[in-house]
Amino acid sequence: MANNLSQIDPHAQYFSERDLENWNLRMNLSFEGIGAVLSYENEFAKIEELMPGGPAVTSNQISVGDKVIGVGQGEEGRIIE
Repeated sequence: MANNLSQIDPHAQYFSERDLENWNLRMNLSFEGIGAVLSYENEFAKIEELMPGGPAVTSNQISVGDKVIGVGQGEEGRIIE
């Protein structure tokens, strides 16, 4: 199928079901609540961009290039899984 598609439109790409799931996951990786855009790298979410004035910027605790290895809740204290 991918070969037939490339003959019709050389710029089109066929996604298998798994590829489509991965694509959708990557396209939806954004934390609007903290003001950061994420990508997916080596099974971790990675901070790609910080939104000016967003909570991530004002906290001074998150930087572009950081990998998300866990998510906590609350304002202070130890993060408990």
